[in-house]
Amino acid sequence: MVVAAAFVGEFLDASRDLLERVWDKYQPINWDYLANGGKDEVDNLRTWYYTYYAFDCNAILTLVIASVVAVLFHVRSLANYLGNYWLVGVVVLLFLVVFFFNAVGLRSEIASLTKKES
Repeated sequence: MVVAAAFVGEFLDASRDLLERVWDKYQPINWDYLANGGKDEVDNLRTWYYTYYAFDCNAILTLVIASVVAVLFHVRSLANYLGNYWLVGVVVLLFLVVFFFNAVGLRSEIASLTKKES
């Protein structure tokens, strides 16, 4: 079970990394800062911004993938037990919207904090 969880986590991180290459074209982040910045600044960035940003992105990917799999393969889900597909759909959409806008805000802060000095 632990191996499966680690594998899924790595898949989500790799997927996020691929999507960040696209996102970096529109809102660049100086990723070198995480390797070359001051220890205290990098620790603060990771603690207060990056960890939550990565969680938000991974949560979005998980919800999207799980929703697609559930629809394509008619997986028994919480909606089957509740008998209300609309309610579950609205809740999933609400989570997606909240996680997305939080990720956008956190990424904006990370971009600002890691901006290269000219």
